Amino acid sequence: MTQRNSTPYICTDRYLSKTCAARFQTETAAFFGTIYVPIGMFINAIQLTGITMSNDLEARLDAIESRIAIETLIANYAEAFDTMNEALLATLWHPDSRLYLGANGNSEGLEAILAQARVNMKRMPHMHHWMANALITVEGDTGHGRVAADCLFYDVDQGPLQVSGQYHDIYQRRDGRWAFQQRIFDMHYATPLQNWTPVAGTERFGLPA
Repeated sequence: MTQRNSTPYICTDRYLSKTCAARFQTETAAFFGTIYVPIGMFINAIQLTGITMSNDLEARLDAIESRIAIETLIANYAEAFDTMNEALLATLWHPDSRLYLGANGNSEGLEAILAQARVNMKRMPHMHHWMANALITVEGDTGHGRVAADCLFYDVDQGPLQVSGQYHDIYQRRDGRWAFQQRIFDMHYATPLQNWTPVAGTERFGLPA
């Protein structure tokens, strides 16, 4: 095997003959090739690593943004019912979403959800939902969640009620927007609060102002 020179050939011919020039060109290309090839490989490796890091960072940012969007969705659900805000409630669903509330009505489709909400808001003009312990997983455009709920309602027929349970959720992102695809409430208990009336605050729970 021919040993490659460690330094490029230096021509001593004053007038740089064709033979000398050819050898100079060959030796120089061989010498610098030993440098440029590893450098090229190194640059390619950096570029590939950069692409991988970029994709990984993008995925991590998407996961964070998705979780924030879903947590906001959960909070807005409580806000919509507690403030009787039907317009806000309408923004939390896809057209084919489902909401199963058991004794408080099961609804399929956005219009049915809003219609049942109007019934519940009329029957319970005072609602307070406290959402907690949200366990959320996200994979691509679909998420699943379990969310604890502790609620205080004023039912026009039964009076004050304390209700506790857990929501089992499916979230979907469509056209960049996260919304409930399905929400099921698993009631743990409902307890009438006998002789319970507010003594201060802006809500009188049906009592004269």
